[in-house]
Amino acid sequence: MKWLISKCLLGDPCRYDGQSKPSDKVCQLARNISYTGVCPEVAGGLATPRIPSEYNGEVVSNADGTGVDFAYRLGAKYTVNLAGEGPACCILKEKSPSCGTEKRYDGTFTSTLVDGEGVAVQALYDAGICAVSEVVVDEVLTEISRGLTIIYRIDTILPALAARYTADLNQSLTDVSWDTTQVCVVGEGSDIPQDLPCILIDLCDAPSKVYTDSSMQVRSSHQAKKNYLLSCLLTEAMQADPVVSADDNESCSALFAHGSLECAPMPYSDIVELLVRTTRRLHDFLYIA
Repeated sequence: MKWLISKCLLGDPCRYDGQSKPSDKVCQLARNISYTGVCPEVAGGLATPRIPSEYNGEVVSNADGTGVDFAYRLGAKYTVNLAGEGPACCILKEKSPSCGTEKRYDGTFTSTLVDGEGVAVQALYDAGICAVSEVVVDEVLTEISRGLTIIYRIDTILPALAARYTADLNQSLTDVSWDTTQVCVVGEGSDIPQDLPCILIDLCDAPSKVYTDSSMQVRSSHQAKKNYLLSCLLTEAMQADPVVSADDNESCSALFAHGSLECAPMPYSDIVELLVRTTRRLHDFLYIA
């Protein structure tokens, strides 16, 4: 998973006024991932400090009327190339003429905000790369800290057995900071809660798959961006410390191949321990706020 983060959100004084705009939540996240810092405006050749600029939806100009569109387009191209191909999540400064993901100033230099993206974000969207703001990061990490539901879906599990797994899982996790996290086991085809933050780990397949409501167009709603960020966080957690190890994958494959846990070759206690290990790994990564 590739992460790009606006340098100003990390404390780098690269803004037009020579200052930074550090975000506590973004900085906390950055300590747990491998990322690349970026400032499209500096990458485009603009100095720090510099005359403030705004984007009117067509061109970028300074407050004194000087056109700086070329530098912004150059910085946007640099940012897209930095993101490269493959899964990527860009966390960029909202309202910026380069990095605004949902809001930007309208180009009149009257402090008027309008819906729309900055130049670099438009280029990222055109390349099929999603960008979210520090506002989205703050909201998602705050919601996770308030409460998270982790759901394990197991092929054709009986309701009574699912309830037993749920009770034993939560009992086994009482030594973890579990006051705001719920864990449950459901059968294939069960209804899944739609409200985020909610994580579905599908153990019908091996290796296990982790799902959130992450299907979206890169130009999408605020809630869809939150869902996408959560999906990226889970992907990162799996890459940093795979949710299910190679040995566990083999166990899962054998465990769920029979279509019913009653036929499972693993003892019940081993199954619970497998799910406990998975849950703890997710919990340790996600509770970074």
